[in-house]
Amino acid sequence: MALVTLLTSPQAVLAFGGALLLLPLVYYASLAIYNIYFHPLAHYPGPILARASHLWRLKGYLYGTEAHDILEAHNKYGGVVRLAPDELSYVSPIAWKQIYGHKTAGQPECPKDPGHHADLKIQTILNADQEYHGVLRRLLAHSFSDKALREQESVLLEYADIMVRRIGEEGQSGARAVDIVEWYNFFTFDVIGYLTYGETFGCLSSSELHPWIDLMFVMVKQKAFYQCLHRLPSFLRPAFNHFFRPAGRQTTTTDKIQNRIHYETKTLDLVFKLIEAYKDGKMSFEQLESNTMVLIVGGAETTATLLSGNAIYLIIFWSPPSSFSCDSVLLPSNGWPTYIGATYYLLTNPASLARLTKEVRTTFASPADINLTSVNGCPYLLACLEEALRVYPPSPQTHTRKAPRGGVEIDGQFVPENTTIGVPIYAACHSFLNFGAPDKFIPERWLGNEESSASFARDRKDAAQVFSVGPRACIGRNLALLEMRLVMAKLLWHYDLKDCSSGNGNGSNVWADQRMYMLWDKPPLMVKLVKRDSE
Repeated sequence: MALVTLLTSPQAVLAFGGALLLLPLVYYASLAIYNIYFHPLAHYPGPILARASHLWRLKGYLYGTEAHDILEAHNKYGGVVRLAPDELSYVSPIAWKQIYGHKTAGQPECPKDPGHHADLKIQTILNADQEYHGVLRRLLAHSFSDKALREQESVLLEYADIMVRRIGEEGQSGARAVDIVEWYNFFTFDVIGYLTYGETFGCLSSSELHPWIDLMFVMVKQKAFYQCLHRLPSFLRPAFNHFFRPAGRQTTTTDKIQNRIHYETKTLDLVFKLIEAYKDGKMSFEQLESNTMVLIVGGAETTATLLSGNAIYLIIFWSPPSSFSCDSVLLPSNGWPTYIGATYYLLTNPASLARLTKEVRTTFASPADINLTSVNGCPYLLACLEEALRVYPPSPQTHTRKAPRGGVEIDGQFVPENTTIGVPIYAACHSFLNFGAPDKFIPERWLGNEESSASFARDRKDAAQVFSVGPRACIGRNLALLEMRLVMAKLLWHYDLKDCSSGNGNGSNVWADQRMYMLWDKPPLMVKLVKRDSE
């Protein structure tokens, strides 16, 4: 009786409650000490918070500073950095090949990190296992072959000309500034919509993004927050899942792919082989639907970012009836971020802009001379786009892999199995270990002549793999590059570009200081396009 009285006394209840509160603290403190001093990865350098827990990575996801945080860590700790208790980050060219490259006799393939996907239930080119990924890639390879892309040249030329005309109308021949980020989006989504669904989204004609595309951008940002959740206990995740299932986008996707199935075309568009597989019973409708979404998002987001400020990665995003997911992968149509990046860095480097403008206008007597073949004769244009991809990669994050069973040697050191590994694209492209003057936009480094060899001989250009390498490298790379070259050449042939961002409260330095939620969170880039004197 006395024992019962003692156990039920207020003092005992308080002591018991205090012990319950202390237990988690003791557990996590002990875990942090183990991670720092006794974990198999304890000898790798990194921020102390990153070595102790996942909180360092969570902070980067939540505040959109992940790309810059990782670069800072590599600048401080070197070529190999521990970003979490079970995660290693590399920036060397050899790490690209060892982590993402093809399986060899002495180097097993590193599988994709399951945590990088949002509990996918449908296999697509992004998350398929090794065997099915090979099947999908062979199907899509037909669509991205040189023959297939050449058949689409008239489509690319037509929409490039429409964009050049419409952006001039919107800017009233230089009388008012336009947000060039929007117009690169309009072009790339209309093109990829036509090549995938047989119809555009009507962005160039309406001067507005389709609501379905607006929703996609919101969902991509939400996916960045999901990446936080997968590092937390699994019981916390279901409560957030309903935020990632918008019905409106699903309806639009279903309608468009059904229309495309019934639309007969003699040209080899991007999905003709996928539709053949569906009609032959080799692919479900859900798989067809999800893979076309990969093409839409990857084909547009990357290309536009490069032109205005990002680079060339494939960001995929879709929501099949039974699941939601979003991920990013290297695919060739990711050019729009690159358009944006190229435009921004040219505007902030007047000498480079003047040199490129002169090259375009002396190479082509008229805009009709600009086509998919002739643009390859502009070496400085190619160099500017390569440099834009490096300084402003469309998908700057790490596309993580897992060390295979039995472990693997990466960059000369053994890595235990199931360790998360990867190359952060932004950090690899901006590391002083790989490039001289890494934060400066210097297209000359890519020219491969005397002009570049002396100053940039030590550059490790194979570290800038913005399309990735190996069996899961961006399959749309060629399409993205073709779009970017075509649009930039036509734009500079017709217009003199004038930077107006500072006059709109978005000065150059402010514009470049962007947060990243899977993609760059780009503010407007205001530009005046003045018709050239000879027109």
